[in-house]
Amino acid sequence: MKSNSKIKLANLTIKLMAFTVLVIILWFLIFIVSTTFNLNVFASKTTDFFMMIISAAIAIIICSAFLNISLNISMIADSKIKEMKLEPAIKFGKKTFITFGLIFILTISFLFIGDYLSRNKEKYLLYNECEDIVQRYDKSINEIAECLVDENRLEEIPSILQFLSNQKAEFPDVQIITSVDFNGQIAYLTITRYAIGEDIGKPFFNNSFYQCNSKDCDYLKSVFEDDLDKTHFWSEESDYRLYYPVKTNKAHFVLLFSKYTRYGKFGS
Repeated sequence: MKSNSKIKLANLTIKLMAFTVLVIILWFLIFIVSTTFNLNVFASKTTDFFMMIISAAIAIIICSAFLNISLNISMIADSKIKEMKLEPAIKFGKKTFITFGLIFILTISFLFIGDYLSRNKEKYLLYNECEDIVQRYDKSINEIAECLVDENRLEEIPSILQFLSNQKAEFPDVQIITSVDFNGQIAYLTITRYAIGEDIGKPFFNNSFYQCNSKDCDYLKSVFEDDLDKTHFWSEESDYRLYYPVKTNKAHFVLLFSKYTRYGKFGS
């Protein structure tokens, strides 16, 4: 191989390594931002694809480094280095840094926009499927109301919730929330599909108090004290919840539909 060809190939390997390193740096910046702000943008398959790209990039860097070293050794061995017209060293000017900065800003913007769109999509899907459950299986929901006012039938509720939970892939879990007076204070009780029937008893369902944050508690208070009939959507990381109030002539309770997304590191 001619000396000039070796020089050009050596410079090409340096450029390739520099570009690949920038790709890896951008990936880790995306990873840090997504993890820090709990952004849900990529599905598990997309995450796996990106991991394959990073693995390929690392392999390219290693191969390029070995090739570059080999070429430099070969050029030194040619004993004609002084006669060579070496190309100037690669420099990263302002344009390069500005371009990389713009790419990073656009990428971060994409992450936040993607997270917003993903959560709205989940909210829309969750609400529609919830409405379908309530309308399609109204008989089971009415049975829950009847069981709540009949202490002898409380143990039937977990099996009904199990039935509802198995009807939709979007709802790995369906439970109910009711209100109770505890020493002059309003408290919330929950029954899940995992509850043991014979352990469910009034007044506190074996102390099955529902733990909620301030916003959820305010919403539940509005439902049970002010007869609010609106749904309430809640999301955190890859977990989604939809509160759906139900009021019949026998009982007043809230159906809680939960979706725990089992994705890769980057959400939906």
